[in-house]
Amino acid sequence: MYSQKLEPKNSVQNHQTKASFFAQMTMREFLFVLALATKPLYLRSSGSVQVSDLLFVLLFGLLIFRGGPVFQTPLEKKWLVWFTICLLYQFVVNLLNFFSEQTQSTRVLDMSLLKNNLYYIFNFLVCITVMQLRSLKGFSYTLRLYLTGTILSVIIAMIGVVLQYRGTGRATGFFNNPNQLGYFCIIGMSVVTFFAKEIKPPVRLFVVVICLGMTMLSLSKASIVSSTILLFAYFVNSRDRVGSSKLLSVLLSIIVVAAVVYIIMYADWEYLNSKPFIVTLRKRLGAITTENDSDLGTGRGYDRIREIGSWIVTGVGEGSYFRFTAMRGKEVHSLYASFLVSYGIIGVLMMAWIMTTALFTKKRYARSLLCFSGILAYCVTHNGVRSTVLWALLAMLLIRPTEEAEPEAPAAVGNHA
Repeated sequence: MYSQKLEPKNSVQNHQTKASFFAQMTMREFLFVLALATKPLYLRSSGSVQVSDLLFVLLFGLLIFRGGPVFQTPLEKKWLVWFTICLLYQFVVNLLNFFSEQTQSTRVLDMSLLKNNLYYIFNFLVCITVMQLRSLKGFSYTLRLYLTGTILSVIIAMIGVVLQYRGTGRATGFFNNPNQLGYFCIIGMSVVTFFAKEIKPPVRLFVVVICLGMTMLSLSKASIVSSTILLFAYFVNSRDRVGSSKLLSVLLSIIVVAAVVYIIMYADWEYLNSKPFIVTLRKRLGAITTENDSDLGTGRGYDRIREIGSWIVTGVGEGSYFRFTAMRGKEVHSLYASFLVSYGIIGVLMMAWIMTTALFTKKRYARSLLCFSGILAYCVTHNGVRSTVLWALLAMLLIRPTEEAEPEAPAAVGNHA
C-alpha cells in the first residue's frame, strides 16, 4: 500500500476558536458541513432529492470548476477506476434487464431498473467531492469539517425527534420512517468510533448517547441490535480506556453492554414497568425471532436467490420487483441478498472490493471490522448501501493517511460541537 504524506501536527492550530473556525470557511467548506448537517431533513418522499442532496450537487459543481487532483495515491486511483467499472456494470445489467422486461411484459413501463443507477452514481460523486476537498485543504482540516457536519447532523436529528415524538409509537424525527432514523444513528456512532482519537471524549460520548437514545425511540429491531454490537466496539476502541490492558477494556465493555441490555429487557423495576415505551420495546425485541419479517427467506426476500437460478452469476437487475415470487412487488430487505440478486456474484465481488479497500486502508482488519460491525449487522435485514452518509464515511476512511499520527485537531473538534 502506498503512503500519503502526513500533515504537520500543528496544521490546524490557526482554528482554535469556534468563531475563527467558521469565519475562515470558504463557500465550498461551508457547503460541505451544511450538506452533512442537513442529511436528517427529509422534506420529500424517500428516494426523492432532499436538501442535503442539492447541497452536495452544488458543492460538486464548485469543486469541479475549481479543478485540482481528485486522488493522491495509486490506491485511490485504482479505487476510483474500479468504482467506475462497477457503475458501468450495474448500468449494463439494469439496461439489459429493462429492455428484456419491456419485450416480455404488457405491464405499465417500469423505470425502476434505470432509476436505481442514479443512487450509486450520486454517491460516487459524493466520494469524489470528499476526495477533491481533501486535495485542496488536506486531510486533517477536511476531517474536522466532516466531523463538525456529522455532529451537527446528530443535533438536528435530535431536534427532530424532540419535536415529533409524543411518548408513544415509533420516533422518526425529520426522517420519513423509523428505520431511516435508526440507520442514521448507527452510522453516526460508527463515525465517532472510527475517529475516536479526533474527537474530545465528552463530545464523543454525547453523540453515542444521543444516537443510542434515538435508536431506542425508533423501535427499529435491526437498529437496536446493531447499536448494541456497535456499543461494544465503541468501548473497546475508545482512546480513554480504563488502564492500559486491552483485555481489561474488552471485559469491561462486555460487562457494560450486558448490564444495559439486561436492565432494559429484564429488570423488574416499577419505574421501567410503568413506561409504555419500555413495555413496547420489550415486546418488539422479545418477538424478534417469531414475527413474520424475521424470516430471512420469506420476510426479507432471501428466497429470491433461489428464484434466479443460474443468473446468480451476473444478476437480474435492481428493480421491477413484480418479477419475483418472494416478496412480490417489493424490494428485498437486505443489502447482501439484494445486491446478489441484482448484480450477481460479479457485482458482489466488485462492490466488496470497493468497500473493503476503503475500510482496510490502514490494514487494521479486526479494529475496522469492529467499528463497521453495526452497519454490517443492520444490512442483514435492510438495504443501506444507498445512504450518502455511508459513502461519505467510506471516502473519509479511504483517504486516511496510512501512517499513524496524532493530530492536535481533537480539541478543536470538541470545542466546535
